[in-house]
Amino acid sequence: MNNGRECCPLIAGDVNDCFAETEPTTYLDATKLKTMSVRQGDRYVVQRPNPDASLWPTNA
Repeated sequence: MNNGRECCPLIAGDVNDCFAETEPTTYLDATKLKTMSVRQGDRYVVQRPNPDASLWPTNA
């Protein structure tokens, strides 16, 4: 266990964090997300279970 060390900069306001749901079938339950990233060589590729159903959040 990390004893909260990763949260300290966030709580202190030294870093920003963001989480956005992109799968409409999860109904704001992050434990149901199916999107994954897979390492391919020296980079990661996002694999979505159903590309047609994914939504992309914006700041519009």
